[in-house]
Amino acid sequence: MVALLLSGAAVTAADEGTGEVTGTVSTEGGHALADADVRLVNMSTGNEETTKSDANGSYSFESVEPGEYRLEAEFGGSDAIEDITVEEDETQEVELKLRPEGAYFVVSVDSTNSPVTAGNDVRVEFIVTNAGQESGTQVVKLGTPNAGGEFEEAERVSNLVPGSSRTVSLNMSTGLGDAGNYTAEVVTDEDTDEAEFVVEGADVELSITDTNSPVAEGENLTVDTEVSSGFGVSGRETVAVNVSGLGSETKTFSLEGGDEKDERFNIPTEDGDAGEYTANLTFGERVVDSTDVTVEESTGEDTGESGSETNESEKAGGSDDESTENSGSEGEGNGTTTGDSNTDNETVSDEPGEGDGDTQGVFGLSLNEALSYLGMALAAVVGIAVLAASSILVARRLRGRNRGGDGSDRGNGHETVFDTEYENDVYVSWSGMIDRAGIEDIGTKTPSEIAESAKEAGLDPGAVDELTDVFEEVRYRDTEPTAEQERRAKEAFERIKRSDSGG
Repeated sequence: MVALLLSGAAVTAADEGTGEVTGTVSTEGGHALADADVRLVNMSTGNEETTKSDANGSYSFESVEPGEYRLEAEFGGSDAIEDITVEEDETQEVELKLRPEGAYFVVSVDSTNSPVTAGNDVRVEFIVTNAGQESGTQVVKLGTPNAGGEFEEAERVSNLVPGSSRTVSLNMSTGLGDAGNYTAEVVTDEDTDEAEFVVEGADVELSITDTNSPVAEGENLTVDTEVSSGFGVSGRETVAVNVSGLGSETKTFSLEGGDEKDERFNIPTEDGDAGEYTANLTFGERVVDSTDVTVEESTGEDTGESGSETNESEKAGGSDDESTENSGSEGEGNGTTTGDSNTDNETVSDEPGEGDGDTQGVFGLSLNEALSYLGMALAAVVGIAVLAASSILVARRLRGRNRGGDGSDRGNGHETVFDTEYENDVYVSWSGMIDRAGIEDIGTKTPSEIAESAKEAGLDPGAVDELTDVFEEVRYRDTEPTAEQERRAKEAFERIKRSDSGG
C-alpha cells in the first residue's frame, strides 16, 4: 500500500466557503489506473463521498466542507490511503499510488517504422512493465482494429518480475493494396496502448484485358486480367473480380519486383441470369478497373436439335403414315406387306417368287427384310466401335487420376487440358499436392477450392498458391507447359513436401 500527497495548490473552489479535492490514481511507475474506487471520508462526521477514476486515472470531489478527511483508493485488490485537510476556497491535488495484487502488465508504445510502402512489414516496438506485486507471464497482442479488428501478431512475455520492464518488437504484414492510415493497438490482459501508422501506395498496376462476353445462361463468364509490380516492390496480394448479381472469385498470389502475371477469373452463370452486368476488378478495398459484360438467354438449340433427331427416329420406325407409305412403294398390290409395320397386321407370302417385286432371300426372308436386318447389324458394329474408341480416350484421360478443376471448366470448352499423356511436371506436381492433402471429390472442385483444401490440410500456403497459379495457366490456355512453368511447379511441390514432412 502506497499513497503520496503531491500538492496543495490554492485555487477557487466550486462553491464559496468550500474546498475541492482532485488528483490521479496510478501505479508506482506512474501508469494511470482507470475505474479505481475513490472515497473521501469526513473524519468528524463519518460522511463519505465516492467516485471512480476516469480513463486517465483522474478523480475529483467538489464543494467539500473544510475539515479533516481520509482519502482512499482501491484497485485490483490493493489500496492507498492518505489523510488530508480541506481548507476553504482551496483545492487539494493528491496523487494516490498503489501496486495491484498479482501480476499486472501495462504497455506503452515506444516507436514504429511508419511510413512503410505497401507490401512491407509494419514494425511496432513497445515496453511491457509488470506493475503488480507478483511475477507473471502473458501473451501480448498487436493488431489493427480499424482494419477488421483481427490481431495479426502476438508474443508471449514470460516471467516478468514486479517492477521490471521488457521491450518487445512485433511486425504486421501488409498487402500491395493496403495503402492508407491505420491504428496499431497493443493489448495485454490489463492494458491497451495505440499508435498511428501510414502505409504508402506501391507501384502496382492492374487491368482487365479480356472477357468471353457475351455468354449464354449456364456458361462460365471468364475475365482475364494483368497484374504487374514496379521494381523494388514485392509481396503477396489478394485480387478479386466481382460481378454484382452473379458472384465473384478471389485469388491471392505473390509478386516480385518487376513481375507481370496474367490471371483468369471464372464466374458461373445459370438459367435466369440473362442481362447486362459490370465486372469489377478490386485490389485491396479499391475498384481499379471495370468492364461491361452480357449474359444472353439460352437459345435452347441443343434441346431442339435433340428433339428433332428424336422425331426423325420416330418417323422412321414408329409413324403409321411413313411406314405405310414406305411399304407400299416396295410391294404395292403384291400382298407382301399391309397395314402398320409396328402392328401384327403384317402378312408375308410363303410362296417363292410370288408377286412382281418380291424376291425371297436368305433363310426365307424377303430382300427388303434381309437388307433391313443387315443395316441394323452394321449400326450395331459401328456403335460398338464408337464405344470402344470412347473407352480408350477416357482411359487415356484418366491415366494416373483426375486432375480436378471440372467445377470451373464447365461452359468454357475446357473439358481436358490435353488429349495426350499427362506426363509433365505441372500435372505431376498438382496430383502430388492433391495426394498429400488427401483431397477427395476433386472432379467437382475448382482449382481455387482445391488450393484452399490443401492449405486447410496444413500445406505451405505460398507454395500451394504458386503451384495453383501454374496449373491454371496451363489448364485454361490449352498449351503445352513451358520449361519455366515446369520449373516453377517442381519448386513449389518441393516446398509443399518439406512443409508436409515438418521440415
